[in-house]
Amino acid sequence: MQYQDLREFITELEKQGELKRISTPVDAYLEITEICR
Repeated sequence: MQYQDLREFITELEKQGELKRISTPVDAYLEITEICR
């Protein structure tokens, strides 16, 4: 499936339950392993 832009892709991920929003600021360099789980 082609998406018009990144926003459309993110919306589709949300609909499918494949996107998890994190409200607490994180350091991706130090915490990327934990975020990916």
